[in-house]
Amino acid sequence: MAKRVLSKFETPFQVLRFSDEGSRLFTAFQAGFNTQAAVLRDSEDGSARQGTAAWHLAVLSASMLVLDIGLGVRGQAASLEVGADHVCRAFNQLKLSHDVVGLWTEKVPATTTWTRGDTSDAALQMSSRARLESVCDAAIPHSQFETFQPDGPGPMEIQESQDEPPKVLSLLDPEIPPLTRGYGSNGESVQSPDDGEIILSDRAIMAKTILRGEPIIFGHKVIDSVSVKKKNDNGKYSRVSLKLRHWKAVMSAGMSLHRIGRFDDGQACEEYPRQPRLILELPPAGDEAKRAEYHNRMMLLCAVPYSSLVSKIEEKMQVSKARCVKSKAKKPAGKESEQAPPGKRLKPKEEAGDEIEIQHGDKTLGFGCC
Repeated sequence: MAKRVLSKFETPFQVLRFSDEGSRLFTAFQAGFNTQAAVLRDSEDGSARQGTAAWHLAVLSASMLVLDIGLGVRGQAASLEVGADHVCRAFNQLKLSHDVVGLWTEKVPATTTWTRGDTSDAALQMSSRARLESVCDAAIPHSQFETFQPDGPGPMEIQESQDEPPKVLSLLDPEIPPLTRGYGSNGESVQSPDDGEIILSDRAIMAKTILRGEPIIFGHKVIDSVSVKKKNDNGKYSRVSLKLRHWKAVMSAGMSLHRIGRFDDGQACEEYPRQPRLILELPPAGDEAKRAEYHNRMMLLCAVPYSSLVSKIEEKMQVSKARCVKSKAKKPAGKESEQAPPGKRLKPKEEAGDEIEIQHGDKTLGFGCC
């Protein structure tokens, strides 16, 4: 129950709102409470109780919605809307609490009637348990209950509906491993100390790599941007950079555990020799199941949500487009095209404005090539 509620309210600053029908019903109850508060103005306790009843009703209605979310009840819980059924249930609880307070303060409502119970010896000798059993037997006959079959089949597991969306992992789920856990056996790091000093954990390196926000991430760019400050023996601080062999080991092990892309060590790459790279395989547009699966793999890999990757890609896209516009503005007007020397052929260049497009939902993310 707690996991359902925490996953539903994972996004900060979420607001519970009344649905149209729930808002109309709540307004009617609020008007009734205000009228009763005015009628009972001579009674301080009753007037104060009715004056705060609308606030109590709103809090209880929201609590009913949170309870439905925890129990997995569908309906307004999917859109975080307090419906009319939540308001009705909250009103019944509020009315019951007002009646209990009235009895406790010896101010019983005029509509309440009292009847004296049976004081005969037979009634007094009957225990409360016996009276309860007799009431249950009279209300529900035993013939309506099925007999227990010890050799029958066991309880059947509840199968989730195919229409339900796949579970989306969050940072609060216990399945998410900590960043200190490595990709090796028993959570050990796959980085070898023989290749140099280990400055970050495996999952921290993977997170910094993915958050570059590029569809193709080259290893030399990552190691140039990742470093930590450490104190030397002489008391001075110096920067220690990430080793390329450590990065390659982390990328290879990570993609074998939770594949979100393809790792190329650069040995068989003719276009970029000796430049290892990670090629992200983003989910197709419009496929919510694929996007949820990709998000879960990223969370298990380095605790980075898919939305963070999309934000970084959009940020890089804006920077790339601004760079293309600036490059076009610097070009002199009327410049003729270059002529190739006799017997030679000019190398074809990419025209400014060409871009790599990546589909994400309803958005098209492009990287300009200036």
